[in-house]
Amino acid sequence: MSITVEITCGELLTDLMDAFARSGCLAHRTAATACRVLHPLASNEREAWLEVAFFTRAWELAHPGVGATLRR
Repeated sequence: MSITVEITCGELLTDLMDAFARSGCLAHRTAATACRVLHPLASNEREAWLEVAFFTRAWELAHPGVGATLRR
């Protein structure tokens, strides 16, 4: 399962995608402010969702003022 992550600051999308890659996820840009993320090490869809959501929230906290939305 892949997850779409959309952020409010497109200038930081490459940074987010690089951070996903460093954590073992695959991410590719789908729009100026969005990417699709695949977590190949997750054992199931729920685990993938929870880990990508947790990671995205941590990334948001390190980038004040930037919001993120996840969707399937």
